[in-house]
Amino acid sequence: LWMLHSFFLNIPKDLDESFAPGWFSGAEGALAHLEEGWSPKFGSDALQGRYQIGAWYDTVGGSDVLLGTNNEPAALTGLPALQTSDRYGFYVQGLQQLTGTGVALPGGWKGVEGLTFFFNYMQADRATAVLNNQASIGIFYAAPFASRPNDHFGIGFARTNYNARAAEAISLAHPGFAVPRAEYSNEVYYSYLLSPWLTLRPDVQYIIDPGGYTHRASAVVLGARAVVSF
Repeated sequence: LWMLHSFFLNIPKDLDESFAPGWFSGAEGALAHLEEGWSPKFGSDALQGRYQIGAWYDTVGGSDVLLGTNNEPAALTGLPALQTSDRYGFYVQGLQQLTGTGVALPGGWKGVEGLTFFFNYMQADRATAVLNNQASIGIFYAAPFASRPNDHFGIGFARTNYNARAAEAISLAHPGFAVPRAEYSNEVYYSYLLSPWLTLRPDVQYIIDPGGYTHRASAVVLGARAVVSF
């Protein structure tokens, strides 16, 4: 069991050329983060798990996605968005090896053989976040072939929710228009280790209700990524 606490000043000038650590006069607030984790091993094969739960709190706040400064829908009144005094959210995630064992590979590389399940859920502040929650689950299989002990492939499914309050704002501003609800994405990938320093990862994504709009046709996206490690 382990715990992580962190505390940051929120400084929007951190990308300015004149910014340097220690110049905190431009800070607008603070961001606090708390995380608890558990890394158990199960069974005679010591199947590794890793579970985390965390939360954050931001004192800067943000613009309300629906209400104006008079606490009525801004789309109806034309007033500026209501500014909140804080923002917050939480997440839960886990990774659990289901089959196989950890292995020591030639050349000192270390890997894991077998099937692993993962899940993730994130909830953001409904007052200010347009996309306010996302859930994903999936599996990946490491060392699928005896001749490819460092390769792995995976399948994942995710749902990204469009905040109902933000959708209401669209509906009020444009009566009769379709409003977004949720987008569903599915992905399959294969990670191919060409050398200890180069990995290629082609993938295929199938996206249902792109942007959260149910009237939009599903989309297929082909991608590839190269990872260089030193």
